[in-house]
Amino acid sequence: MTHHAVRGAISLYEGETLTLEQAAAYAGLAPEAFAGHCRRRGITLGDDRRTRGQPAVASD
Repeated sequence: MTHHAVRGAISLYEGETLTLEQAAAYAGLAPEAFAGHCRRRGITLGDDRRTRGQPAVASD
């Protein structure tokens, strides 16, 4: 993990280009650790965030 990779992943997550899990992988972190970095920066986390351009999947 580098600080540059974490900053880049946070930027992509905030822009909704990547999901939390994708951004964590980009940064080389576990999702929980990446979420901690986001929280420390005051970034709101949410289950309803999705990658841009992907349609929502309806549940049955």
